[in-house]
Amino acid sequence: MKIVASETMAIELEEMFSFLVDFESNLRHWADGVAEVKKLAGDGVSAGTRYTIYGRRAPLQPRPRWTYEVT
Repeated sequence: MKIVASETMAIELEEMFSFLVDFESNLRHWADGVAEVKKLAGDGVSAGTRYTIYGRRAPLQPRPRWTYEVT
Protein backbone atom coordinates (compact mmCIF):
# COMPACT_ATOMS: atom_id res chain seq x y z
CA MET A 1 0.00 0.00 0.00
CA LYS A 2 1.21 3.51 -0.78
CA ILE A 3 -0.20 6.59 0.91
CA VAL A 4 0.43 10.01 -0.57
CA ALA A 5 -0.52 13.30 1.04
CA SER A 6 0.00 16.88 -0.01
CA GLU A 7 -0.85 20.30 1.34
CA THR A 8 -1.10 23.54 -0.62
CA MET A 9 -0.45 26.76 1.24
CA ALA A 10 -0.56 30.36 0.07
CA ILE A 11 2.83 31.30 1.52
CA GLU A 12 6.13 32.37 0.02
CA LEU A 13 8.88 29.74 0.03
CA GLU A 14 11.23 32.00 1.99
CA GLU A 15 8.61 32.59 4.70
CA MET A 16 7.94 28.86 5.02
CA PHE A 17 11.66 28.05 5.22
CA SER A 18 12.28 30.70 7.90
CA PHE A 19 9.45 29.18 9.98
CA LEU A 20 10.82 25.65 9.63
CA VAL A 21 14.35 26.61 10.65
CA ASP A 22 13.19 28.54 13.74
CA PHE A 23 14.39 25.67 15.89
CA GLU A 24 14.37 27.66 19.15
CA SER A 25 10.69 28.56 18.89
CA ASN A 26 9.31 25.42 17.31
CA LEU A 27 11.07 22.34 18.71
CA ARG A 28 9.21 22.41 22.03
CA HIS A 29 5.94 22.25 20.04
CA TRP A 30 7.16 19.53 17.69
CA ALA A 31 8.74 17.14 20.21
CA ASP A 32 7.40 15.73 23.47
CA GLY A 33 9.45 16.41 26.57
CA VAL A 34 11.28 19.52 25.30
CA ALA A 35 10.98 22.49 27.66
CA GLU A 36 13.42 24.98 26.14
CA VAL A 37 15.95 25.44 23.32
CA LYS A 38 18.85 27.92 23.38
CA LYS A 39 21.17 28.68 20.48
CA LEU A 40 24.84 28.47 21.48
CA ALA A 41 26.52 29.39 18.20
CA GLY A 42 25.86 29.97 14.52
CA ASP A 43 23.13 31.51 12.39
CA GLY A 44 20.51 28.80 12.82
CA VAL A 45 20.79 27.19 9.39
CA SER A 46 24.47 26.75 8.54
CA ALA A 47 26.71 23.86 9.52
CA GLY A 48 28.22 24.41 12.94
CA THR A 49 25.12 25.98 14.46
CA ARG A 50 24.72 24.50 17.94
CA TYR A 51 21.80 24.42 20.35
CA THR A 52 21.27 23.24 23.91
CA ILE A 53 17.96 21.42 24.32
CA TYR A 54 16.49 21.22 27.83
CA GLY A 55 13.98 18.53 28.67
CA ARG A 56 11.16 18.66 31.16
CA ARG A 57 12.33 17.84 34.65
CA ALA A 58 10.92 14.77 36.36
CA PRO A 59 10.34 15.00 40.12
CA LEU A 60 13.61 14.67 42.08
CA GLN A 61 15.64 14.29 38.87
CA PRO A 62 18.19 16.63 37.28
CA ARG A 63 17.00 18.58 34.26
CA PRO A 64 17.90 16.62 31.09
CA ARG A 65 20.05 18.50 28.58
CA TRP A 66 21.33 17.70 25.08
CA THR A 67 23.51 19.49 22.56
CA TYR A 68 22.37 19.51 18.93
CA GLU A 69 24.65 20.58 16.07
CA VAL A 70 23.69 21.31 12.45
CA THR A 71 26.03 19.35 10.16
